[in-house]
Amino acid sequence: NGMVAFRALREEFEEISSTPGLEEFNYHALLPYYKKIENNENSNPKIFWNRNGNSGRVPVTNHKVGTIFSEKALLKASIANGVHPSDINTMQLGGLSKAQATITKNGRRASSAINYLDSNTRNNYKFTLKNTSKVRRILINSAGTATGVEYQNGNQIFTATATKEIIISAGTVETPRILKSSGI
Repeated sequence: NGMVAFRALREEFEEISSTPGLEEFNYHALLPYYKKIENNENSNPKIFWNRNGNSGRVPVTNHKVGTIFSEKALLKASIANGVHPSDINTMQLGGLSKAQATITKNGRRASSAINYLDSNTRNNYKFTLKNTSKVRRILINSAGTATGVEYQNGNQIFTATATKEIIISAGTVETPRILKSSGI
């Protein structure tokens, strides 16, 4: 796993937002959320159209490969052939771009746990980590608002409620399963 940092393409967001009921999932509406979580080393608005964040917890760095000589030679050859530098995580598709990864500047993998679950968070009385539990479903009230989750730990079933929001980030297999089992 190269910890590649790659957003969906603008065109993909626009396709999703053309579906009735999903109009708010367009590129420009979601861009502020990407920028909020990122600390992207390519956050120069003069070059990259102000599409990258620079104060979030998720480091986004250019993949370090080859030598500076090989990078300069590739860039020079690309420009000579009409292919210009770009950033794979901006609005503009096409061009020459380094792969980006969620790797810290000192080369460490930057997982969600490393980025968000620091010792202050783990010791916060409002936060409890249940790493051996499995979410069964999202609890939804009669108004259609998610109010919590039902989860299983061993043979016991528990509920956890929320007052503001529920974020389900269980991967490409588990997230759809949780949503389906919740009637979503």
